[in-house]
Amino acid sequence: MKQAISDICFSPLSMMDDFGRVFFSDGRVFRAIRNDKKDYCLNLLQSELFKELSQKKLIPKTTITDFRINGFELVLEHEKLLQTFQHEWTFTMIRNVGLMILEVNSICEKHGYELKDAHMFNVLFRGTEPVWIDIGSISPKVKNNDSWIAYQGFLNAVVVPLSFWSENQIFIARKLLESIYYGTTTIPSQSILESGLLKLLKVSKEFYIFKIRSVKLWETNRKIRFLSSVTEKTKSLIKKLSGRNTQIFKYIKSSNNNNLSDLIPEKNTREYILSLPKPVEPSIWNRYHSSYLNSDGTINYSHRFERILEIIKELDDAETIIDLAGNEGLLSQVMIREFPQKKIIIADYDQNAIDNAYNSFRKQNSKNVTTLLLNLMYTPDIEGTSKRLQSDVALALAVTHHLILTSGYSLDAILERVTSFSKKYVMIEFMPLGLWSSGDKKFPLLPEWYNLDWFENIFKHYFHIAVKERLEENRILFFGTRRN
Repeated sequence: MKQAISDICFSPLSMMDDFGRVFFSDGRVFRAIRNDKKDYCLNLLQSELFKELSQKKLIPKTTITDFRINGFELVLEHEKLLQTFQHEWTFTMIRNVGLMILEVNSICEKHGYELKDAHMFNVLFRGTEPVWIDIGSISPKVKNNDSWIAYQGFLNAVVVPLSFWSENQIFIARKLLESIYYGTTTIPSQSILESGLLKLLKVSKEFYIFKIRSVKLWETNRKIRFLSSVTEKTKSLIKKLSGRNTQIFKYIKSSNNNNLSDLIPEKNTREYILSLPKPVEPSIWNRYHSSYLNSDGTINYSHRFERILEIIKELDDAETIIDLAGNEGLLSQVMIREFPQKKIIIADYDQNAIDNAYNSFRKQNSKNVTTLLLNLMYTPDIEGTSKRLQSDVALALAVTHHLILTSGYSLDAILERVTSFSKKYVMIEFMPLGLWSSGDKKFPLLPEWYNLDWFENIFKHYFHIAVKERLEENRILFFGTRRN
């Protein structure tokens, strides 16, 4: 007998799916299938296509439930994956997402299907591996159509921002990824393809056309100075004789950027994505943890690391940890070895550091580690982000002094942000010597108010102090529990 589900919450991103709607209940993920799609869904679940995608772990584990909700006779349950978004992924993560989407669609086509959507809101990560989560976007291949119906959308959503990123045009890439409206018009009648952005990419093909009025006489993909000069002189002469700027001779630069699929043919997409070099852009915190590595690549378990691990080990009710300034994830590598069952999120705003962390954990095939490109103090959706990523333990190690003394954030603002990412516990380091490092011969001048008493008094407003301990000359660890 079917069981009713109460207290359901529909996903705000599940709005345009003619297959069904995703909803959440009691910490679980479900998909309610429209009644007119019930038979199609059941056949899909039993198909060789679905078996292959499941075996290759390209889709979430999916089961038929005995639940029902009003208006839907069939309810599926999906494996729960951490919800992250494309603007939180690194260059390598997005490249792997693109390759995964192409693989999923290729398998679909082998079985007579195709993806009707190919954007990255249909992707989540299982550890370091991208997963296609929208089984409703799998549809029968359109007859008499050899091309992929969603190819243009795939280019817009994945290939364009990835191409900009590869060329170090990172601001453009990040803004495209942050926008949930990548496929809608930017101004009336102007899409991204028509906005002029693609002219900045090397993939753009420019060509020159020589015309007399509207009649095209000749076309070339290189600029010929003679024709250009003749055209300009002719236009000037006609204007002098007629008093008007009438264009009879035209030598113009044009572009076929409005059809990106002509520039990157579908059969070449995988090779194109693989050919995109990782951007070379220096960053301050890249290789910050190199001093903790031994010559053979093993990690130096310093007293600091050992004490942090000791405290975490005593927390029987802590299953999830977020390291809010995790850099390349060195501490997380240690934690995942010591606590293989815990789920860990490494977040940092340094794209090189986090990309290196992602690659390291991918080589280790880590299933319980998620790497994210995240600014602790600011994200496109501050409240929503902390709610999604909130963990039992929030770490903010060796970062408060930079936020306070370099960036000018107030300690209250920092602790409020750390609190929002914590369900129960926090672990925060205070650096009494400020920006001083062990290699410096002189101690820096500090504001009079920047001292241990000041830090501790404000810390107490937000947390109950369980541990206050000096781990190194310039590191005092505060471990506490949330007050609310």
